[in-house]
Amino acid sequence: MFSEEIKKVFDRAASGREAARFLAELRQGNRSLTDYSIEFRTLAAECRWNLEAQWDMFLQGLADYIKDEIYSLELPTSLDALVDLAIRVDTRLQQRDQRARRAPAANQLIHLPVSSDVDISFSEPEPMQMGRSRLSLEEKRRRRNEGLCLYCRAPSHIAAQCPVKARTR
Repeated sequence: MFSEEIKKVFDRAASGREAARFLAELRQGNRSLTDYSIEFRTLAAECRWNLEAQWDMFLQGLADYIKDEIYSLELPTSLDALVDLAIRVDTRLQQRDQRARRAPAANQLIHLPVSSDVDISFSEPEPMQMGRSRLSLEEKRRRRNEGLCLYCRAPSHIAAQCPVKARTR
């Protein structure tokens, strides 16, 4: 009896209902996917949701940039496989970002000394190239963080379901 009263006062572990509420509101946000998945699994173990509901809630709580990548792949059917896929995607995106930061930007100018006796002439401007240019990693990240479509910049959908993109095909 005494130990039960002590647990009521000092036990900070979430009850099944509290864990379910926390799980429904859980989002990855700016933290690492590993931290998110650990907290998710801790709460999931305390609530009594079936694996299908947990699968949906895990996917819903992922950061948009990870969801965008995952939706372009074949989705696994098990929660464990979904967590593994999300971690692989996140790791790949982090590695790509690190490589992009190490590589010199294409628009960086190299300043070479110019002799005063060299005649510098400029050619006529060329007509603008048609078509879409590729987004920089920074622009992709910005659009994902703001919940914008990578194709048309509109909110409320992702590039895979973009109505503008569908019309241009």
